[in-house]
Amino acid sequence: MRAIQLTEKASGIDRISWAALIIMAAVSFSFLIGWKVAGLSVVLGIACFVLNQNRYADRSLSVREAGRQLKSGIIWLWLLLPLVMNGFSMAASAYVMPAFNEHLHERIALMVAEVPLAVLVLQIALMALGEEIAWRGFFQKQLGRVMAIWPAIGITSIVFAFGHAASGDFTLVAYDLVFIMIDSVIYGFIYHKTGNLWLSTAAHFIANLAVILALVQI
Repeated sequence: MRAIQLTEKASGIDRISWAALIIMAAVSFSFLIGWKVAGLSVVLGIACFVLNQNRYADRSLSVREAGRQLKSGIIWLWLLLPLVMNGFSMAASAYVMPAFNEHLHERIALMVAEVPLAVLVLQIALMALGEEIAWRGFFQKQLGRVMAIWPAIGITSIVFAFGHAASGDFTLVAYDLVFIMIDSVIYGFIYHKTGNLWLSTAAHFIANLAVILALVQI
């Protein structure tokens, strides 16, 4: 596996992948001009991930490997860390920014509107998997071919966070983006350490599900 990673990094990024990275970033920042099309970046990222799988021996979606790594206790701590961060952000906002939870509720309103619980859970799972494939499996991995891993995780997390930006009070939006960015760094770290998208998806899914279920009850 290490030999494969070194070969990929040495090869750099092809022109099509560079174009896809630029388009994904541009689409994620398109909310600044009033466009709400950030979801297209995920579609593009998934498509490019699939195309790149044909070029490299990519095992990032190996269920067996995910199961093997789950035997490590430290993995479980990493998986639960985003959940802890989300809980902290919501609890802290009750004291420093009471309107934050309402802002979150508005951001997810379309997702939870009169949707059966089973459908909601499936929707959250598929969204988490899609975002992990696009942002970690493609975007972060491509950047990792031309720069050190922490800058790659950082840039990916900034673009990922702005792709989740919602309209609203500047302070509320900024507070929201900071914690989305922190969560993204954790997802990126999990993917970097394990090389497995199922594990970063699990962390993403657990964190999102807990927040959404908590907001539904508010």
